[in-house]
Amino acid sequence: MNYLAHLCLSLDDPYIMLGNFIADDISITETKSLDIEFMRGIHLHRKIDAFTDAHPSFLQSVELFKPNHGRYASVIVDILHDHFLCHNWVRLMTQSFDHFEQHVYSQFELMLPSLTDGKHKRHVENLVNHRYLYVYQSQEGMLGVMKRMDARTRFDSDFQGAVVEMFENYDQLNANFLQLYTGLTKTLPDLWQSVLESYPSK
Repeated sequence: MNYLAHLCLSLDDPYIMLGNFIADDISITETKSLDIEFMRGIHLHRKIDAFTDAHPSFLQSVELFKPNHGRYASVIVDILHDHFLCHNWVRLMTQSFDHFEQHVYSQFELMLPSLTDGKHKRHVENLVNHRYLYVYQSQEGMLGVMKRMDARTRFDSDFQGAVVEMFENYDQLNANFLQLYTGLTKTLPDLWQSVLESYPSK
């Protein structure tokens, strides 16, 4: 799962949302200095990723991109999932996309002073200032996301080409996403309970 999906699965808790959002950029050393509320978000992020990586629907989607994208196929599917979440937003979410997006940005702006690491602050500021959650809705936005990914990779990746392949396999990828996301929402209470057991209240 990518940024938008992780935020939607964060139980509408600002600490969980922020921890979930920065989880991929946190080192083991950095986690030692974080408050327990942020650690819960990071741990939930990792539980969601573990569930996703083992899900048959996710693996089926990854196979579609392996021939042309090799090691980057799973990363591509993660990113595309945010597009499919937007595509199915009315079906899956109880509030409008615009309301959810603005809620995330306003919460993150309030919590920026809690981040002491400059890298994480810039990451959050970029999200808010550039409205990165919005871009997953359109083909043009997805191409922009994938262009940035191509610029970051060391090996041949063609992330932008994956957007074309997405539309060629749209129905199958959408069905796979829905199976995965539905499964995640059903197991979320169990994942959260596991987080609370690992990081109980002081």
